[in-house]
Amino acid sequence: MPGTFTYTALTPENAAAVAAFPQNPTELFYMFPRGKFPFTADQLLKTAATRFDPTVCHLDGEPAGYAVFRKLEPGVQATIGNVVVNPALRRRGVCKALMQHMIELARTKHGVSEVRLAVFNENTAAILLYASMGFTPHAVKARTGDDGTVSALLMMRMDVSIN
Repeated sequence: MPGTFTYTALTPENAAAVAAFPQNPTELFYMFPRGKFPFTADQLLKTAATRFDPTVCHLDGEPAGYAVFRKLEPGVQATIGNVVVNPALRRRGVCKALMQHMIELARTKHGVSEVRLAVFNENTAAILLYASMGFTPHAVKARTGDDGTVSALLMMRMDVSIN
């Protein structure tokens, strides 16, 4: 049974905990392709300053996940990005709860009718979660990692308009 989820803004006080979530360069690439491993609170805070609504999800008071809006067109669409979950709390519904929160925030605070995201083809668990939530693929882009490996970046979207 999941505990209680709460949400706060990213702060200098919780940034170090969130920056420690990516456990290796691959996980960091999934979260933030331009990040350098090991990821630091400073990198996270600098990146968050260029995003919208940097949000920390807490599970029973413990930092559990993080996401932002990478792009935002109020009244039109929001793109969720930089999604990562605390490795100690994975498989406990954190990502789904965080995504539901971000979708609701996009709809109610920013009045968007569409939410988008991008996910790498190797991240099967995330692709399946997003699809189960109603996101559908609409484009694929090639993305090359620092090691030269090419991945497919699956672009997904969801209609969140209120009828």
